[in-house]
Amino acid sequence: MTLRTVLLVTAEAPLRTSLASALGARGFKVLLADTFAEGRKLLIDWQPDVLVSSVRLREHNGLHLAIVSRLSSVLTKTIVIGYADPVLQAEARQAGALFLADPNADEVVDAVENAIQRRERRWPRARANITARAADQVVQLVDLSYGGFRIELAPGTALPRPEGFDLMVGELRIPALPVWMKQQATNERVWCGATVAENGESHLAWREFVDNVLGQAIQ
Repeated sequence: MTLRTVLLVTAEAPLRTSLASALGARGFKVLLADTFAEGRKLLIDWQPDVLVSSVRLREHNGLHLAIVSRLSSVLTKTIVIGYADPVLQAEARQAGALFLADPNADEVVDAVENAIQRRERRWPRARANITARAADQVVQLVDLSYGGFRIELAPGTALPRPEGFDLMVGELRIPALPVWMKQQATNERVWCGATVAENGESHLAWREFVDNVLGQAIQ
């Protein structure tokens, strides 16, 4: 069974220790960061199932990371821990995050479990190794869900256009919009995460394709 991954970002050492212990006790793999920069890097590199961040992160805050999460990975749910403040709660909702005011460790872990259950009901996810075409290049489709996918491009190939591109898998053509791109180093492979349109015939065709991949993964 694959461990679910939680990225925990907080500058408060006691909170980091207690939450990491509570999450680990419930069976989660925990990634730790104490700054916005480190948290952002781990978020992009690992694409965790859930991001848990304190609202206070020195010159930044957890809401900034929530925005990065929303833009960089359609599969990561975000929980922001703070203090009772209607403005912060409203800003968290706008950023697509759950806001918890002064929670204890068990409440945070319960929220993480609920976030994963909701995500998995809505966005079943599968690993893949499927040759496709994107931006007139041969790519590998390595990760997909109803909401989007991740592709790997060979070194030196053209990056997908920011305004959008078509993913071609056999005769299936899916309009997509890149939301993040990552290259390990110059002349090394490139990854791109993208979303697909949530309406129209292409979306229905994509969902059917994902269901087929998921079915093969389960067998």
